[in-house]
This record gives sequence, structure tokens and C-alpha cells, in this order.
Amino acid sequence: MVRWLIALTLAMVESAALACQCSKWPSAPEAWQSASAVFLGHVVLAIPGKSWPGTQALLVRVEEPFKGVRRHELLFFLQPDEGCTPKYSSGERAMFYAGESGPGIWESPGCFRSRTLELAADDLLFLRALPGSATRSRIAGTVALMLPGRNGEYRGIPGVQVTIAGGSRRLKTMTNADGVYELYDVPPGRYTAAIEAPNGLGVALAIPMGVSRMDPDYRQKALTIGPSMGLGVDFYLRTATGAAQE
Repeated sequence: MVRWLIALTLAMVESAALACQCSKWPSAPEAWQSASAVFLGHVVLAIPGKSWPGTQALLVRVEEPFKGVRRHELLFFLQPDEGCTPKYSSGERAMFYAGESGPGIWESPGCFRSRTLELAADDLLFLRALPGSATRSRIAGTVALMLPGRNGEYRGIPGVQVTIAGGSRRLKTMTNADGVYELYDVPPGRYTAAIEAPNGLGVALAIPMGVSRMDPDYRQKALTIGPSMGLGVDFYLRTATGAAQE
């Protein structure tokens, strides 16, 4: 199997990664509903490595299944060379939302919700509360620090106050030890999400989950929620203060 994977990837034509522009990022409940398989997995082998262009072949072992697969199952992935498609490193643990791209071949698509374990705390809160969590309205997200000089690496910020406001309602909560906030059983309506950034930090990105970029609510960071819906806003902070870019 390993020799076959090496031969396959060497035969692939390498090409430069395309810029990633996604029209929508799903929330954890949306991704769970849409994906054929949802699980926490361990990347046994990734060829070529994450930083190399070209299609990537993976062997992934299921550690904690939530939908469509069994614990300890070994899955073969082909990740196409497209700008938004996630790539992985051997030995990495990640949250996978996957579908079959062919018989016995899986793919975790771009512009979806597969992510490294370090950024999957929101997902795991929802998934480990199934099946009950799927029947309740939920507003949730992550507040994370963009680590200087470490492109694409983040650390959740605990103890940040988050305010969800809509009409006369103002719902407040705090991020947990992983930087995640969540509110269940939110009454249907239109809400905005805001945070009180810690001293010395400012919001660099605020990305609504489950809201299309084409929706006017996207720019306003507004969430229109109904029964059993899951939406949210992820906030990414940096040491230099500034207005949200997204």
C-alpha cells in the first residue's frame, strides 16, 4: 500500500495552489448534517507533505467517529490540488468532514469544515453532545489569537465576553478554556455577535459561519436563526488593533 501511494503521488502533476475564496463557511451543525462521514482522525501517512503542491494522498485512521464510519477504520483520501482544499501532515490529528469521491476514495472538501484538532474545539462540543445538540438552536464560535510569525496557527483565548444581541434581547456568555463560546435554545430571530477584546488585542477577522458572503448579513456579522439551526461567528484577534477585515 505504501509503495503504491508513493508511486501514485510521484506520477501526479504538481501545480501551484489557487487562491482560496469561499462563498460560505458552514457551522458545525450544518457540516455534520451535510457530510457523509464525520470523525476525529489520525493522519497515518500524507504524500506529499502539506507544503508541497499537487494532489495529496492520505491514509487516515478513525479515532472518534460521529457519523458514517467505524472506530479504527483506515480510510484512503485523495485531496485535489485546489486552493481551498485542506492538506495534512503525517502524524497530524484533525477533524474530518468527508465524502466519497469514488469507490473507496474519500475527500475532505475545501470551503467546508475539516480542520486541525487545535481549531476543532467548537466542533467537538457540538458533536460530543449528539444527538440532543442537533435538535436545538445554537449560536457558537471561537475567539482565537493569530500567532505572530506562525502563518495559519492560532490559539483559543479563554475568558472573553461575547454578546449576542437582537431586538430587545442581549445574551452574554464567556469563552471556555479552548476559546469557544456557545449558546443553546436561542429564540428565533436576527442577531449580531460582538466580543470585548482583551487589552492590546484587536479583531483582525470576524467570519460568520453558516452565512453566505452574498447575504447582506455577512458584512454586518448578523445571524438569522430558526429552530434547530446552528450558526455563529469566529473571531480572530491580533496584537495590532484594527477593524475587522471580513
